[in-house]
Amino acid sequence: MENPPDGPAYFNSTRTADMTQEQLAFWLGDDPRGYGNPDAGWHRVVATNHVLADPIADAPRGRAVFALCYGPEPVAFEVSADEVQDGVRVRTPFFAALVGHPAGDVGGEPVLRIAAP
Repeated sequence: MENPPDGPAYFNSTRTADMTQEQLAFWLGDDPRGYGNPDAGWHRVVATNHVLADPIADAPRGRAVFALCYGPEPVAFEVSADEVQDGVRVRTPFFAALVGHPAGDVGGEPVLRIAAP
C-alpha cells in the first residue's frame, strides 16, 4: 500500500486520516464553515492511498482478480478464482466471495457475497 503525502488535499494522509470522505469533501468545499458543496470539495482531492497488487495467476481468462489482506504486516496467502454461472468465485483461507457480473443482477444491483471459507 502506498500512502499519499501529508496535506488536506490527500485523503487518508496523516492530516486527514481521521476524516470520512464526506467530512473531507465538506472541509475542502468553498465554505470554510463546512457547509460548502461537497462535490466541489471532493474534486479538490489530489490523491488517496492505493494498493499495488498483481492479479492472481489463475483468474478466469479476460478477468483481473485481486485479493488483499489489510493489516500492519504484509501477509502472503493462497488465493484462487474460477468462473461460475453467477460470476467469479474467489477463495482464500480467510473468506470466499462471489463477485457477480459487472452489469449487476436483474435490477442492476452489484452482486458481492462474502462467506466463511
